[in-house]
Parts: sequence; C-alpha cells; structure tokens
Amino acid sequence: MESRKKGIIFDMDGTLIDSMEGWRHIGSLCLAYCGGDAEAAGPDFDHRIYGMQEEEVVREFAKYGIRFSGRRDFVETYYKAIRPYYE
Repeated sequence: MESRKKGIIFDMDGTLIDSMEGWRHIGSLCLAYCGGDAEAAGPDFDHRIYGMQEEEVVREFAKYGIRFSGRRDFVETYYKAIRPYYE
C-alpha cells in the first residue's frame, strides 16, 4: 500500500508551538525539575548560564546539589523539563 504522506514539517523556530518562553527559562525550569531551589539560584540564573558550554552548566547545577550521571542524563533531564511547553 502506498503512503499518501508528502512531507514532514519541522518547527524549529517556535512558529507552530511557542516554546520560546520555556527555552528562555530552561535553566531554572530544569533546576526546579531536579528538585533544586530555583529561587536560591537567583533571578539571573537563566541569564548566567545562557551561552555556557554543557560542562559549565553541569558545574553550575552542582553548586545547587544537582548531579547528572553523564551527558545522556543531563540532556534527557533538560528535555523532560521543557516538555510541558510542547503539550
């Protein structure tokens, strides 16, 4: 049986689903998701980690008692924290 699908749409700029608010606050969202105190991290936490390399972000999270078992754990946790913005 032949498929009628002609293509796939990738929404990578937030046009179809407005997820940008979540991505602007992904650091504090992830910190809270992990059980950390986002308020203790301060209102500028997201701004401080913006543009950091992954290893630097992991070190920042460690300051608040959050540890990741490896890169995969870190990435999966970030995506779990942002998921509500896509539902």
